[in-house]
Amino acid sequence: MATISKEPQDHARSEAVSVSRGTDNRYFTNFDLVVIAMLAAVGNIISVSLDYFKFVFPKTGPPFFQLFGGYHLIWMVLAFGITRKQGSPTFVAAIKGIFEFMSWDAFFGPWVIALSLVEGVGIDVGFYLFKRLRSERARCIIAGALGNLFQPVVSYSIVLYYIGKPLPTIPILLAAMAFAVVSGALIAGLLGFELVRVVKRKDVQAFIKSG
Repeated sequence: MATISKEPQDHARSEAVSVSRGTDNRYFTNFDLVVIAMLAAVGNIISVSLDYFKFVFPKTGPPFFQLFGGYHLIWMVLAFGITRKQGSPTFVAAIKGIFEFMSWDAFFGPWVIALSLVEGVGIDVGFYLFKRLRSERARCIIAGALGNLFQPVVSYSIVLYYIGKPLPTIPILLAAMAFAVVSGALIAGLLGFELVRVVKRKDVQAFIKSG
């Protein structure tokens, strides 16, 4: 009698573990979707607002504005850190790009969606390639850097097509990529990691659940 009842229990337990793992790794919960939508919305507001401050940088010379580009990507790193779902950075990037287009991005117009997707996919690739890395901080830094690596190339290409502005020289492009990597690593990666740690604190989680 005891043997017969134990087998269904073990079977049920194994099924529960299997479903739990599938839910955690493959599917977005309602909470995940809410987090993704909120991050995309906040990211859109910040990105559109801060983009208008690019005029303070000189139009020629080193593209120092790339040092601040990580604020476009931090929302995607936060999405992965909070939901722990592969694909969430790209999901945030797609929604954020659409929001930015609807807000009529002053520099890229509809192509801002493609630019945002490049960033999101880059971050997703970074998290996937280094999923076995033991340091979550290092993983976020690498993902942020990869997400911003090709952003200058895509940005300049879109501007070339969209408004006919010529591409920069190779040294300027390489400098822009280097600045973008630093910004992605520090602002999106490192700062994003620290913000995720704050969100996951027990007192913060208790406050969120109480609301």
